[in-house]
Amino acid sequence: MMNKFYENKIVLAILSLILALVLFVFVKTERSSRSPLELFQNVSEVTTETVSNVPVNIEGDVEQYYVTGLPESVTVKLSGPSNIIDQILESKDFQVVTEDLTDFEEGNHYIQLHVKDASDSVKYEISPSSVNITLETLHKETFPVSVNITNPDSVASGYEMTQNTTNPSEVTLSGSKAAIDSISDVHVDLKIPDGLKEDYTQEATVIAEDGDGTILNVNADPKQINATVEVGKTGRSVPITIETANERDDMTYDVENIGPNEATLIGDDSNGNIDQVTGTVDVSDITEETVVSVPLDVPNRVKSLNPDSVDVRVTPHQNTSDNNTNENSSASESSESAMESNQSSETNASTEDSQSSSESSNNSSTSQSSTSESEETPTEADAGEAADNSEVNPTGRPMNSQSGSHHSSFWEILASPFHTVANFFNHI
Repeated sequence: MMNKFYENKIVLAILSLILALVLFVFVKTERSSRSPLELFQNVSEVTTETVSNVPVNIEGDVEQYYVTGLPESVTVKLSGPSNIIDQILESKDFQVVTEDLTDFEEGNHYIQLHVKDASDSVKYEISPSSVNITLETLHKETFPVSVNITNPDSVASGYEMTQNTTNPSEVTLSGSKAAIDSISDVHVDLKIPDGLKEDYTQEATVIAEDGDGTILNVNADPKQINATVEVGKTGRSVPITIETANERDDMTYDVENIGPNEATLIGDDSNGNIDQVTGTVDVSDITEETVVSVPLDVPNRVKSLNPDSVDVRVTPHQNTSDNNTNENSSASESSESAMESNQSSETNASTEDSQSSSESSNNSSTSQSSTSESEETPTEADAGEAADNSEVNPTGRPMNSQSGSHHSSFWEILASPFHTVANFFNHI
């Protein structure tokens, strides 16, 4: 009887099918928390799945615009056959996109969002399903990136940070013109391990802020960069010496260091061969008392200095020798001017004296002429008496008998022609 049972192919086929179903249920049950009954019901069951933080992508060519108002992600609720929904969620093509913005112009637009390449057998709800966006002309500009250490006290005792760098050192930021123009600081935040004694590098996100510290809505290329903090052992402190460069020949300069007088060598590997550090101030354009910040030169085999710059007060003075030269030159010019003035005065005086002499002679001639006309003709006795008392000079004027010298003054000689003419008319 049993032999006939096993020889029956139909019975064996039925038993094989039953065993296959049992094994299938067993395996599915081991991989899932659902009951065997639920496994058979899921074949045609309609289910609902809610997916959060689904990224939103832009459809269309909008490279010339910067889009604002578009959410980075949305929530999607899917309803349909569970096996299809599972395939959708596992697919890399599942994404939410905007309308095609290729033909949109600059300005505000109200657009709809939808699931790309969605199956007709699955219904979906997007939250939010529509958004108001703004298209603005895209502006790009390159900015240097600094490193902000959020926990600087974590450096080990006896060590100091020497410098912070990024790779790359600059990033390109793109956004609206208003956002780009308001950028005040571009940096990355770096948190270092506690007790740091060696250089440390970590990847960090680029952050752009305005003057108030508000993070701006701009895109950075690249968004992530490597930030490095270099650490060195604290070394000796040495004096700071300030030197001047490009001095003017007519000036002297008083230079006063109003910052720290010593600098600490960080990462000192000089074996004590450094006895000072130097800073040089360019005084070529300094004409009055000025305070300037002077960077210090980092010696060889030293990583950095603390501080790396100092404030210096520069007071210029005019050279005394130049002042004396200018004073002597002025005095010489004054003397020459005085001599020219005196010569001019003497010339004017001589001219005035000549004019006065001429006027005096004319007056004298006129007076004598009038006197001769009013007087009577002298008698011979009177003439003889006059001849006894005085002599008459060639001009007709009596000479002083007491002087006995017959010398005439300069003015008399000058006036003699006028007297001769006057006497001639008197005798007529």
